[in-house]
Amino acid sequence: IRAELYPTEKSAAQYYKISHDMDKKTYFDEDLTGLGDEAYGTNRDWDLGVKTSDYTVRIRSGNLFFTTKVVTYGTAFIPKADIKARVLAQAKVVFAALPKK
Repeated sequence: IRAELYPTEKSAAQYYKISHDMDKKTYFDEDLTGLGDEAYGTNRDWDLGVKTSDYTVRIRSGNLFFTTKVVTYGTAFIPKADIKARVLAQAKVVFAALPKK
């Protein structure tokens, strides 16, 4: 979990756009609704000698840029729907508790 406060909403929006554009070219899953001003998720399965699945949610709300990421390691990949549900649940709880300005 990572929360970054930028000096202005504009600077947070610029950083969000850069992140969104970079992720859109690689592991982008989808834009997410109902979280902040804008949000999206990324998903990746990879094998490093162990099956690794990760899902990341990135949210911008005003001048706050918030990231939640879950990474699993095991003998099998985690289905995207399962890991996504876990990360979204965590992101919603923590995001709701953060001051937004």
